[in-house]
Amino acid sequence: LPEDLKRHPFYLWAYGVMEINRGDFEAAAAALQVGFDRDARLALLNPLSQALFRAGSHDALAALLADESIDATPGDASERMRFAHTLNQIGYGRRAISLGYSALCDAADDPDLSQKYMGLILQPSSDMFGDVPVVVGSGMFIQISNDVGASISGIVDGDADLPWGDVVSSSHGIVSRFMGTKVDHSIEMDTDFDVVRTWTLTLVQPAWLRAWYDLLENSEARFPGATGVVKIEIQDKDFSKVFSQIRRQAERGQKLLDAYREHAIPLAVIAGRHQAGAVGFADFLLDRGLGVRTATGNAEAFAQAVRRIETHGRRGAVLDGFTAWRAAQFKVLPLLTKVLGPLAIPTTELIALQKLVALQDADRPGQSMSTSYQNGQYFKHELSQAERAEIAAWMKARIESIAEACTIEPVTVPDDLPDALERLSEIADPDLMAPAILAGKKRLLLSDDLALRELSAEVFQTEAVWLQTAAQSALKQGVTTAEGYVELVQSLAIHRHGVVSLDLATLYKIYRTDDTAGLYKFEAVCRYLGHETADCVSHVRLACAFLNQIWATSLEREWRVPVATGQVVNAVLGMDREGEWARWAALMIINLEAGPRTHLIGWCRSTSKPLSQALLLLRRIKHGNKTPT
Repeated sequence: LPEDLKRHPFYLWAYGVMEINRGDFEAAAAALQVGFDRDARLALLNPLSQALFRAGSHDALAALLADESIDATPGDASERMRFAHTLNQIGYGRRAISLGYSALCDAADDPDLSQKYMGLILQPSSDMFGDVPVVVGSGMFIQISNDVGASISGIVDGDADLPWGDVVSSSHGIVSRFMGTKVDHSIEMDTDFDVVRTWTLTLVQPAWLRAWYDLLENSEARFPGATGVVKIEIQDKDFSKVFSQIRRQAERGQKLLDAYREHAIPLAVIAGRHQAGAVGFADFLLDRGLGVRTATGNAEAFAQAVRRIETHGRRGAVLDGFTAWRAAQFKVLPLLTKVLGPLAIPTTELIALQKLVALQDADRPGQSMSTSYQNGQYFKHELSQAERAEIAAWMKARIESIAEACTIEPVTVPDDLPDALERLSEIADPDLMAPAILAGKKRLLLSDDLALRELSAEVFQTEAVWLQTAAQSALKQGVTTAEGYVELVQSLAIHRHGVVSLDLATLYKIYRTDDTAGLYKFEAVCRYLGHETADCVSHVRLACAFLNQIWATSLEREWRVPVATGQVVNAVLGMDREGEWARWAALMIINLEAGPRTHLIGWCRSTSKPLSQALLLLRRIKHGNKTPT
């Protein structure tokens, strides 16, 4: 392009926005700064501020916004509201309120802008509400009433009548006598007939706060059909309507869970634009006793993935945000670098993780409370500011470990999307497939999301592996110890990354090192013995080999043996198995030694399992009528 066109502010704006969308925030900031220097408008200042913030250039951003005169940068109401949110985000709460209220006054009938104003107040910075004036003065909403019910209300010396208050003049005969006073101040005034009226100041608040209360009260009436705000009236302390709304929200969440369980949809896609993203949705699954679909449990697929890592030769891997989060949590990022080579994460994925920190509202004073509904009960969750700050601190530390271990790379979504991704883009943002796009055909995709790996292979022919296969490869190469491998498998099982692949050595090691009173760590791993798609023979052989081993040694004659035996038997035989239960039970009886076999039979009787069916099958096997396969 001609040089004069490259220097044109509109071109610099377009180029800067493109780089923001790609995730190269430093390049975006450089272009937008040049554009803003040439044409100081909010259309350039807003993306410039966003680019500096996302690039982590907080000092440069603070220097840019330190001069309050920048708040007067020209722009329409929508641009001013967006800039107000930026000011609030970096701690200039009072300036944000002033600018946001100014924008609201200029577009009071715009439902979208009104909602953005409400959001501005709902996410206050630390200085937003400090020392709010409570005396009558210019810009304050007041309400004055007399002893016979007459009243005067409005915004003192306002610029125009607004939905939340008309203009009242400070020179008004009654208002003038209340200037500088506080609520409950009263005056007496004589009338023409020598009747004394007592006027009392009943309300005084900043106009910006009055506007917010008015929007809370009247949004549904002023903006019928607009989404985002709902008003629920509570009468006589009857909170049933509130609880009904909470229950409906929970039911919508349950539908998401059902969709995830029934369809092969990537975690980030099913989570969509949920504020907590894929990580939050995975925690939601865990809270409901469910897990992330990480693998099928097929032994050959597991072995192929391990061979894939060895063949790849440490040429590097790309992680999705959820997998990077878990890898940082389990402290295996250095190990992954040794096995896979240089690690990378898309910029958009890291930004999604950074939003988790912002959600904690660590700087907001006071206690936070939320309410949820599950299994017919309501639960209240409360966090103090100190607790929120502590959560935000360890989240930041985890993100920093990811940024240290991985290069952060921008991603360009191709214009000519493959058909499968084109269909997906109709219901989700293509950016959610950024890890697969970045990995391409040159690097491995490391993801504990089975659906993402399968879709990536179909659309981009990307080769993919998951955390346990990387750890298994590390064990084979001598990069990690057996203890390190076992610890990761245990962590994956506890966080329900299903299906975890198990062998006798790993199972026994977890059993021997479990220091919990009820062997809860071991029980979490047992969950994947005899899972829904498990191969009967291989899983029964593993379970029986383990039980025979712990019963065979005299050192194992302790409380742990019956506890672990019950957990293993319950995992393998606890489900109905649609007519196949007798086969599983019969194979266990055949493969178990006397001690654990007696325990199994006792377990069957105590749980009312159809032991007679298994015994009948055994008799048929003994007489040659059926072979246990």
